[in-house]
Amino acid sequence: MPQQFTPKINNINTLDKSRFIFSVEKLPNTNYFIQTCNAPGVSMNQIKIPTPFSSYPVEGDKISYEEFTIGFKVDEDLSNWIEIYNWIVGLVRVDDFEARQKLEASSSITGKKGLYSNALLLILDSNYQPHLKFSFIDIFPVSLQEIQFSSTLNANERQDCTVSFAYRNFYVEKI
Repeated sequence: MPQQFTPKINNINTLDKSRFIFSVEKLPNTNYFIQTCNAPGVSMNQIKIPTPFSSYPVEGDKISYEEFTIGFKVDEDLSNWIEIYNWIVGLVRVDDFEARQKLEASSSITGKKGLYSNALLLILDSNYQPHLKFSFIDIFPVSLQEIQFSSTLNANERQDCTVSFAYRNFYVEKI
């Protein structure tokens, strides 16, 4: 007779997609306006072990992280869009080395200097208390969505924008 499996569930509350706080150290003008973000996916490669009859997979030795994307409202002065734009331009040296030198010398909120930044995503529980923490290491922007203007829109419609980041690693821990 098969054994019965009874799962032990400690928390029956489901994840609420609207309960999060996200901040990037190098983006003080953007943090307040963040509307959406994702917990990135992760995958690893697999190695095929050949046998005389078939190959079978085993775990690999490399891990790949999906890009981290946030959505934000663009402020009236475009200061949040411009700070991301300047970060991207500083990373790739579009015209000269001046933008990169400014970026290397610039400080984040915490005083950390350099081309990259750290970021934090807090997931809040049903009581709006931090429950999980995603720590992103050496994050940097890789794409910034365009801003579209239109004279045919309702005056109350606000501009949304997205930015995608690459990063060296991220860690998840329960708080």
